[in-house]
Amino acid sequence: MSITGSDIIRERLRIWAHHGPLAALANDIGAPVNTLDAFVRTGVKPSPDILKALTAIILPHAAFDPSCDKLRPVATSAATPMGEGPPKSPPRPPPGEIFHGGKPPPLFPAPQKPVPKVPRPGWAE
Repeated sequence: MSITGSDIIRERLRIWAHHGPLAALANDIGAPVNTLDAFVRTGVKPSPDILKALTAIILPHAAFDPSCDKLRPVATSAATPMGEGPPKSPPRPPPGEIFHGGKPPPLFPAPQKPVPKVPRPGWAE
């Protein structure tokens, strides 16, 4: 036995009914409470319009397809990559820059004094 889209909606609606009455949900979709209650308790399928409205509220990421009684994903756009995380460890320095003992190099090198500009002979500044 395969699971249909109405089975998924029914299970989700059963959980919804466990947490509170179905009257507010029935009012939102414009369906009688008895129809939703019968669907939850006995599995009597309501009309496809009611199932579509239920799907829009209970499963906002899916749409009900009554022709094959399945749920279809509702993707409005392609997934956007979030980027890459930081590396797990600091990158290794090139082989020539590896510290081999002695006095460690300064973390922040001292600022260098600017070289005074010497006028070049024969050139206009």
